[in-house]
Amino acid sequence: MLHGKKILEKIFDKAHPEIIVLSEFDVHSPAGAYVIIYLCSEKGYYLVYPNECENISKKCTSIVLMFIKREIVSKKSSGLLLKWNEILYNDYRIIGVHIPDSVYEKDRAINYWEDVLIHYEKCKDEKVVYIGDMNVYTDGTPAKEKLNKLIEEKGAKDAWIEKKGTNYDIEKRYTFRYKTRIDYAIMSQTALENLNYIENMQEFF
Repeated sequence: MLHGKKILEKIFDKAHPEIIVLSEFDVHSPAGAYVIIYLCSEKGYYLVYPNECENISKKCTSIVLMFIKREIVSKKSSGLLLKWNEILYNDYRIIGVHIPDSVYEKDRAINYWEDVLIHYEKCKDEKVVYIGDMNVYTDGTPAKEKLNKLIEEKGAKDAWIEKKGTNYDIEKRYTFRYKTRIDYAIMSQTALENLNYIENMQEFF
């Protein structure tokens, strides 16, 4: 709980976001319960479960959760039901993702990436944002190939690269795995055009 509290305090020291997306979230753990109470009761956020859910089974210990400054219901998930949290917010379509590791869960990862590719093809003319843990860190893996296809063939944009975010020169250090990124913000062109700034605050984790 102390680690979670520290992260939240650091975030609010720097920004007051309208939307917070958290991956690998266990709503039934003590730390998860603390975060929910802190954000909803003290900071005025609304909790948004994935896949139009109103509650989450105790068996589900790793989901993508959103906290939003407006009461809203998520859309039906295209990928793994609780690891894909999609909302419409103003004129943006925002999808919090947690894609399985294609090295250890190849079939589940490939299926998820196919869902992303199909979804992007359908929504690419909108302001669409996929953000979260994509577990893409090694060239030659199925996940990296799918990400490359999304960017090179479908025209999606890697916001960190396009906007040269903070610590751009060392962007490959921001994960514990092979000194490459696993967390991304992938956007359509129209969404990228409205992005003013991107910052990685992982130095305090």
